[in-house]
Amino acid sequence: MDPCIGGNGCAHMCQSENGVARCACHPGYQLSEDKKACADINECTEGLAHCGHRCVNSVGSFTCACDPGFELGADGHQCYRIELEIVNSCEKNNGGCSHHCEHAIGGPLCSCNHGHQLDSDEKTCIDLDECENGEACCAQLCTNYLGGYECHCQEGFQISLDGCGCDALDDDELEGEEEELEIVRFPGLQLQSPPQLGHYVATTLVASNEDEEDEGEEEEDFQELTALHKVACAPGTNGKECDSICKCQNGGTCDLLTGQCQCPPGVHGKTCEDDCPKGAYGAGCSLECQCVEENTLECSAKNGSCTCKSGYQGNRCQKE
Repeated sequence: MDPCIGGNGCAHMCQSENGVARCACHPGYQLSEDKKACADINECTEGLAHCGHRCVNSVGSFTCACDPGFELGADGHQCYRIELEIVNSCEKNNGGCSHHCEHAIGGPLCSCNHGHQLDSDEKTCIDLDECENGEACCAQLCTNYLGGYECHCQEGFQISLDGCGCDALDDDELEGEEEELEIVRFPGLQLQSPPQLGHYVATTLVASNEDEEDEGEEEEDFQELTALHKVACAPGTNGKECDSICKCQNGGTCDLLTGQCQCPPGVHGKTCEDDCPKGAYGAGCSLECQCVEENTLECSAKNGSCTCKSGYQGNRCQKE
């Protein structure tokens, strides 16, 4: 009687040897410990494939693959260089890339400017919302715009020198901040929006009343009332007489008294005319970029965020 009648529980094949049933497997498989099931042999890790470049395992088999610029030979194992005329794939229409194109053997490699990312087609650059994906360095409030973002602070805080953090204002600064927001009114004088509140001028208000009977009461309230009020300068002007024109560039603002430019993060100079030098960022360009230089396309002069070269990632472009 054949011991293999009914398969004897073998996954693939049953073979009769001297009247004893033994299980066997198809090529590319090996018998499991239970002597009945068959498991895939990974020819790539076992060193059985002998591929020229790369080995790709599959269930019950494997295939050899070649690096870009090579093709698989007739034996299915060796790889041979494709002899083609060398053409710069970025020469025509920038390789189809929205921003940057780098020629490679396999075709154009696209990359994007800071604040953008490659779309699913690996060619089109779309805005990267740093506020939403958590890449923004903002401690409190974040506003995204095309190609970048800006940090802001809640009431009672001011943006720190690095352009990211928020420093709490002390009581004196808070009081000063409230005073600057007030509209100051005196008898016969009202400052209306939108002038900038500038320097302080001591003003003497002398009480003059035609009704002499009320003079005594008015003297108690007024007498020679010396008050401190704020002189309002028109937008874009500054100085004690509001006669100086603000010449700050790139979003810089003039100090209302001295007229000196206060530059935003990313620029510096007398009139905020210069970008931060390479490797520096932040207010006054006083902070040093932490990006891995050889892996980085650009370090943002505004907030120090890194735009990585193709094939690198991480907040410092430190990962492949």
